Amino acid sequence: MRNRALGKEAAPLRGVPIVVHHKAFTYFINWTGMREVASLEPKPGIPPTPSHLAELIDQMKSQPAKVIIYSSYNSPRARSSFPSGPRYRW
Repeated sequence: MRNRALGKEAAPLRGVPIVVHHKAFTYFINWTGMREVASLEPKPGIPPTPSHLAELIDQMKSQPAKVIIYSSYNSPRARSSFPSGPRYRW
């Protein structure tokens, strides 16, 4: 019963384009139906380079993300490179 209630609350997230800092949220993203359009880390555990972040910023012009999802232990430097937009920490 609790799963159904959570499913109803998560329903508005279905299809929302997101950027993740690290590929740690795969199950959550799949469960909610959000759409991962990019990752700040070019490979898991590898910090993003300035050129990778520049590519992501260009990509966001054609495929904008509504949210950047990151953990409290992720460095804020990479996500602060994005000009604006909401950011959520889990």
